[in-house]
Amino acid sequence: MLKTAQYLRARGIDVAIGGSAAGMADFDLIHFWGLSPMESLYPVFFHAVRSGRPIVLTPIYWDLGRYYAAMGSFQRLRLWNEQRPLRREIAAGSARVFVSGEKEALALTKDVGASLPCTVVPCGIDTRLFGGAPDVPGTRVGVLCAARIGPRKNQIALAQQCALRRLPLILAGPAGNPAYLNRCLQYQNVQYVGAIPPQRLAALYRSAQIHALVGYAETPGLASLEAAACGCRIVTTTEGTTEAYFEEYAAYCDPYDPGSIGAALDAAAQGESQTELRSAILKKFSWETCLAPLPEVYQSLI
Repeated sequence: MLKTAQYLRARGIDVAIGGSAAGMADFDLIHFWGLSPMESLYPVFFHAVRSGRPIVLTPIYWDLGRYYAAMGSFQRLRLWNEQRPLRREIAAGSARVFVSGEKEALALTKDVGASLPCTVVPCGIDTRLFGGAPDVPGTRVGVLCAARIGPRKNQIALAQQCALRRLPLILAGPAGNPAYLNRCLQYQNVQYVGAIPPQRLAALYRSAQIHALVGYAETPGLASLEAAACGCRIVTTTEGTTEAYFEEYAAYCDPYDPGSIGAALDAAAQGESQTELRSAILKKFSWETCLAPLPEVYQSLI
């Protein structure tokens, strides 16, 4: 969202970021981000509709029903299912839905049970920061996971599989769930470096052999894109839009199957340096390239 605002401002478009209904009538268009949490999203959407302004949506969506069921979170599963009519109302009430890939469009269409006016606007990265220098042979070691620490990102399963293979694992990201982080740190191969700024994160990407995001939903995972641009081999989940970005160059796993995660780590560890993937990411997924369709779509709706 912040990178989109930066891109639009550089092209002379006035952008304000806010989470309330105040002042909506002062704008030509309203752009919503995410389909959760519904309790705060829906009231603002309701006022946006009443403002009469065109609405667009970047849903950042994946069906979490299977995840909640697998975790035994039946109250959240019930709420997820109960909120489906609200998701449908918001998606159907949007003049355009900007998805990160066709797989996200299909998942959202299936959930809300309606055809939607979708446009693919891929996620991007700062290629100047994460482009990096060419690899020095033999300098990369271990596995890095740059992500918020918590059950959705499935770092416990990753730590287990890395421990079985004696692979050092570095976790980088905010830890909103200290108990979950402590469970990860019970494995002696795991090191936690906290939430670190992008410049330091780029250096970590360039020192890791593998970057692994084995969570239950990624669309597609900005950290995976950044790591690929820095030359990491990529282990990622099948749950989300990942294949549209990494094609045959990543090792994919089923996050619900620990053995699949281990097999993906093995494949990545034995793979070759991903120079082709790095080149493709830098060419296709800069923010400037990915966001180029937005001003024209905005103008057509206004």
